[in-house]
Amino acid sequence: MAYEAPFLSQEEQQIEEGAARLYSLPLFTFSSLAALKKAIFWAFFPEYLSLPLFYWLSTHKMLGTAYLVHGLFLAGSSYLQLSGFKYLINNKLPTQHGGMYGDGFQRRAKALLAPIEQMMGVPVKFMGLRKWHKDMASLAPNYLNVIFTVLAIATVEHEWVPYREVFRRRWAGVGSYVGEAGLPNILKAPVSGRPFVYDS
Repeated sequence: MAYEAPFLSQEEQQIEEGAARLYSLPLFTFSSLAALKKAIFWAFFPEYLSLPLFYWLSTHKMLGTAYLVHGLFLAGSSYLQLSGFKYLINNKLPTQHGGMYGDGFQRRAKALLAPIEQMMGVPVKFMGLRKWHKDMASLAPNYLNVIFTVLAIATVEHEWVPYREVFRRRWAGVGSYVGEAGLPNILKAPVSGRPFVYDS
């Protein structure tokens, strides 16, 4: 008796087509969940280790080079995330105590392969965009905000000196600590504290 392929709904067919398009990309294949977790852990460091480079480039007015390196960082971050996305699609994660993981991750990951029907009421299905495209684009600023803040710090420090006293006087009646700290130090505070926020 000939084998008959199971019938797929239109949504399932669209998800399979999206998976095929994703598999056609030259992505890295993680061998296990432990390998993926290790890669995510180590991927945290390049962003912060590169901050002195971005600060130096900005202080030397080499913003073109800074933006080029910025783009390379974004490309590498996106590559890692897509490779992890591919792993979640292909593997059911083991259920841990408390209900963590399980096949729920795989179902949610596969749901992102479905096409986007419309955006803000405008039909966009003809563009062939998938839900994961929208997620990647909307979350990209989160990968760059620390680096952009360092570029802003270097720029502000260069232009800050003539406005130091003006800033201190204007903030005297609101909060003396703000005026005394100055704008460069205010910008440095969230950057220096960001690793501890991630780690908590």
